[in-house]
Formats: sequence, structure tokens, C-alpha cells
Amino acid sequence: MTNSLQVQAMEQTPATELTTASPLSLDKSPELVVKQAHQAAKQLSNIVEQTKSYITINGKKHLFFEAWQTIGAFHGVTADIEWSRPLRDSDGKLLGFEARAFVHNPSTGVVLTHAEAECRYQEKNWSGRDQYALRSMCQTRAMAKALRNVLAWQVVLAGYKPTPAEEMEAIKAEERAVSSYSVSSSFDSEPKESAEVDPKAKQIDLWMLQMTHGDPNAAGDAFEKITEWTNKKGDKMPGKRSATELNAVKRPGSRMSQLDVNYGKIEKLYKAWEKTQPAETVASDATPPEPELSTDSEVVL
Repeated sequence: MTNSLQVQAMEQTPATELTTASPLSLDKSPELVVKQAHQAAKQLSNIVEQTKSYITINGKKHLFFEAWQTIGAFHGVTADIEWSRPLRDSDGKLLGFEARAFVHNPSTGVVLTHAEAECRYQEKNWSGRDQYALRSMCQTRAMAKALRNVLAWQVVLAGYKPTPAEEMEAIKAEERAVSSYSVSSSFDSEPKESAEVDPKAKQIDLWMLQMTHGDPNAAGDAFEKITEWTNKKGDKMPGKRSATELNAVKRPGSRMSQLDVNYGKIEKLYKAWEKTQPAETVASDATPPEPELSTDSEVVL
């Protein structure tokens, strides 16, 4: 696996030859997938809280890349860099760096997803920094984002926000993040308590998981398509990959929040889907209780 801290910044990283296999599929029932996901979520939470591998933004915790690597290891997958290169303007001035990452299973060679990310000098925390530092960060962001594409639903079950900490910094630079945040990443600092995940958001994500037969990547793709929207200029804007990214606050003069609207929409889709399924394939409880873990039990995902 590429270590982003050892990247040489002066030369462009050559593209990696990839063979993309068929999409991720699971041969387990949705009930079993969710049960095992709760086990992994509990283990992840224990590790994250011990190592403080997160930042707290407006009372909500976003995981650092190391935590995403951990949850990936639970599934036997990891992230690596396909390519990275400089970003320049029309005059050749260096603006920063961009990278493309992929998530794959090292044992089988199956590639599950790709993601791209940037790191620019115009960002407050990166102005004037060395080139190798920006290139390293854009690679870290790309790998964390790729892991998020596959594993965001499970991170949400553990009580964390689905957007990686490194990506939040980039979002803030684009003036789309919250106005202030506090960082809790040192071992001698006490973290703030994170806000509870809205029950409606968790329910939506679980419905999407069931309707895609336990395939988290397909669930994210489907929800992203459902939540696409068109701005006033007529441009189609990307949707969300998890319901936890939806705004739960009602706008002035609005009867429902973004979360409320999509909850009703997904509930109707789920009920229609449920009618087409054999009774034994539909979970009686979409949010099963968290199972007890024994010291000798193995989490198989």
C-alpha cells in the first residue's frame, strides 16, 4: 500500500494498471449483514475513542484516515493510489495537487470503487506549505474518500459522521462547511460528546441497505441518485451517499426539512419493495439490537 507520508512530491506518480472486477456483492441476508456490522461498529468505536482518531466539528465526530483504514481491515479491503499529479492554471502556475485512489481486496484483486481529491494552496491551512505536504494530503483525502464510498454506512452505525476528517478541511476551504470547529486529535485531550445520529437518517440508510440486498456500495449509489437535484442554473448537482448528510433543520417558511422529505420518499419506496419480497427475506426489525460480543468471537464480514 502506498504510504502517503513517504510520497516524493517533485515527480508525478505514474498511473497504476488496474483490472476492475464485477461490483461488490454479498451472499448473506440483510439481517446477518446488519448484525455483523453492529459488531464491527462497536469494535471501531472502541479503537477510535481510545486513539482520538477524529476531529469534532459542531459537536459531531469525523474520522481520520487511520480509522477508515481500520474499518476497511475488518472487511479485508484497503485503499491505494492509482495516480497523483500537479494542478496548474492556464499559465502553468502550480495550484496544488490532485490524486485518484481505489479500494480493493488484496487477496482477490477485486477493485470496489474509486475516488478523486485535491489539495490546493488557496486553502487556509495549506497556503505556503511544501509541495510534498500538499501531495501527501491530496492522496490521503482520496484514499479516505474511496473507503467512505464503500464503508460510510457502517461508520454511521458506530455513531460517527460519514465524511472523513481530511475531506472536511477541503469542504471548509470551499465555504461549504460550518463556521467554526474544534479539533480533538491529541491523546491528552478530552473529546466532546458527539450528537446522536438522527433516527430517521439511520432508518433511511438501513432501508437502502435492505433494498440493495446488503450491498453498501449499491445502497450509496442508489441513494446518491435519488437525492440528485437541479440548481437555478439548470445544473444537475450530486446527491448524498448517506441520509446522515441530509439537513435535518427546517428552513424558514418550510414545513419539512430535507431529511423529512427524503424519509417519506424512501419509506414509500421501501414499502413498495417490501411487497415484492418473500416474507422471510424482509427483516421484522430494521434496527436490530446491538449484539453482545464475546472475547473468543470472530467478526466475519
